Amino acid sequence: MILSLKNKNSLLEYCLNIINTLFKDGDEVNKKNLKKSFDFSLDKIEYCHQGIKDIKKYTTKNKQIYFDHLNTDHFCTFLYFLSNTTYVNCSSKTICTKIYYLNKVMHGVDILYSVKLPKIFNLQHPVGSVLGPAIYKNYLTVFNNCTVGRNSSNSKYQPYLEKNVTLRPNASVIGNSFIGENSEISIGSTVYNQKVKKNSIYFGDPIQNHILKKIK
Repeated sequence: MILSLKNKNSLLEYCLNIINTLFKDGDEVNKKNLKKSFDFSLDKIEYCHQGIKDIKKYTTKNKQIYFDHLNTDHFCTFLYFLSNTTYVNCSSKTICTKIYYLNKVMHGVDILYSVKLPKIFNLQHPVGSVLGPAIYKNYLTVFNNCTVGRNSSNSKYQPYLEKNVTLRPNASVIGNSFIGENSEISIGSTVYNQKVKKNSIYFGDPIQNHILKKIK
């Protein structure tokens, strides 16, 4: 994978510098703390970019997979992978919390380190989006101001999003909801404890009438 910075070590130093500049709490994150998770996360974003089909001009350069630290969609995705991988592989919750917090500050997204996003997903200008506990399958696309999660912190039900689901701006999927494969939740629409069949475009919300249009 081609990097916008000169090498992996430069990118690692860049990440550490941002984290330690933002959180001047006397508990500095160092290379040793982050190196293993950092390497795993680079592998994950390379695989992710390899699998995204619709925006190759943003994820490739000279026909090779490309990661640009100044592309906010790239860096937002990478910070999610880094927070999640650190959560899985590191005993310190402080580090993954800082990375999660950093992503929130830099990109305006709320994706907790414990949330399990799929291996291949596409964040398209995701400012204001909150991706909470749910089952997410590959080829998920999320635009701005989307919400996914349980209808309360005590609920045992969570959404299930099948492969190739797109959440258009201001779309929400809440509670015991199922979104079928190859479906879209359109702009400003809310799915609440509902089932959306595969190959559908969903308009509306649970209160007002909604329309399901089949994708040809």
